[in-house]
Amino acid sequence: MTATTASRSIWRCLATAGAIAAAMSIAPLAASAGTCPANKVVADGQGQKMNPAKAKGVTDKVLAASISRTSP
Repeated sequence: MTATTASRSIWRCLATAGAIAAAMSIAPLAASAGTCPANKVVADGQGQKMNPAKAKGVTDKVLAASISRTSP
């Protein structure tokens, strides 16, 4: 093994170790991304209430429809 081959091998190992360390440091942040703050949690069914105001200027236009049949 020559000196340049050994040097490349060491740098490749260091780069791999750095990538693994970076991935492991980000993982806990991604695991807690979907949780609500403790002071904002409410009981089931008690979430955001409907707005009593009527919708104005809203249309519902169907662009495409798919018909699915189920076999008896």
